[in-house]
Amino acid sequence: MTEPFILPLDDAALVFGLDWFPLVGRRAAQAGKRLAQRHRASHILLAGTPPAAVGMLAMRKSRGQGAMYSAAQNLAQLHPRGTYAMLLELGDKGCWLAVVHDGVVVSRTDRLYRTRHDAVHFLGELRPAFPGLQLLGSSGAPALPDLAALGSARTPDSRLLPLRRWQPFLPRPVQYFMLALLLAVLGPKLWAFMPGPAAASHGVVSVDPGTAWQKAVAQSISGRMLHGVPGTQALFDALYSLPLWVGGWKLTRTQCLPLASDWQCKAHFERAGPPASNQTFLDHAQAAWTVEFTPTERVTATWRMPSQGAALGQYRLASSDDNERALVSELQAIKPGFAQLHVSKPSALPVSAPTDSQGKALPRPARQPVYYRRPLRIVGPLRSAVVLLPYTAHMAWDKAELVLGATDAPTLTHSGLMLTLEGAIYESSKVPSSSPPAAMGHAPGAVLPPLPDS
Repeated sequence: MTEPFILPLDDAALVFGLDWFPLVGRRAAQAGKRLAQRHRASHILLAGTPPAAVGMLAMRKSRGQGAMYSAAQNLAQLHPRGTYAMLLELGDKGCWLAVVHDGVVVSRTDRLYRTRHDAVHFLGELRPAFPGLQLLGSSGAPALPDLAALGSARTPDSRLLPLRRWQPFLPRPVQYFMLALLLAVLGPKLWAFMPGPAAASHGVVSVDPGTAWQKAVAQSISGRMLHGVPGTQALFDALYSLPLWVGGWKLTRTQCLPLASDWQCKAHFERAGPPASNQTFLDHAQAAWTVEFTPTERVTATWRMPSQGAALGQYRLASSDDNERALVSELQAIKPGFAQLHVSKPSALPVSAPTDSQGKALPRPARQPVYYRRPLRIVGPLRSAVVLLPYTAHMAWDKAELVLGATDAPTLTHSGLMLTLEGAIYESSKVPSSSPPAAMGHAPGAVLPPLPDS
């Protein structure tokens, strides 16, 4: 989560730098609370009735500020219609940028930047998604509110509320002592029930089916990566930051494909007029690009970047049943924001059955998990990608393509920047366990222990 800045007021505190996510659907409030819990937030703000966004703050412990209010939500309440951005210098804390759209804080804003230049650069990346955006204080836009006006705009609707979390009854050192005492008392008794090593019979080597199947399954998923929320966020950030014009050349299409633990991306540009030349493109091209002209009217820029993904075997996946009940329901709720959102039936990942010393196939243990891959295809405006992000915890992408088209009449499902994502949701069979099943949306990037084996 982002590093916040808390500014004390006379009788309260103003918070800059919340993490915001959009909310959709009939159960938006419950979804917002679940997101906050997965992000290990200490405070939460559900904005709107019904909630259209959730803001989250992570504090290790209370600092005694009393009531805390979101500066960005105060700004949203000042401008309930239209799209507005605010830049505010906060001394050594940097430059604060917030963008609100129809009274809702835009995701990935409410951020503190080291310099105003950095904040303005990011604001430029947002403009294609919000053509009507106005910078407060600029020519033709409403006046820029100062800190006093921003603080005075607070209402109960912009107040951050503590998120109740379970607290252990005993201090951590006492917990460790009790655990050590329990092991000292019960350890010898448990050891007496441990079976001794099995004796070899007639020279035949015994093969444990559970261990053999565990190795076979591990081999079947080796090399498979999950992009999850961190990898998907990295991909979206790269697409958001792409310049639409480079030295008089216009972006037409971008494609990113996974390559080992990286993304390999290609951006295609077309020459837009006589002032544009190969030299003007090279003068403005990013340093990481490899440029290829073909030869006078088109150019391709290629680059690689880390995917921020993790190995599939490091995740505890939700079951197919859990996904069809919970995750697919969440995707149905955000589907109106996309031209296409298609989820297919799952298919099991192939596994080569292990054999015993005599070449006979070993029976698969009942508790051995089965991994499934559920194909997924999504097409919609780039601006809708942020709505998808919270639900990508167990997704991997095979292809991402951004196409720049006409922007004359944007709609909810179509815009000048259309994104196509092709990939899959990874899930597992329902394995009996004393612990509750894994939820479909762990905290972004949460890498959990593998599913229990036999």
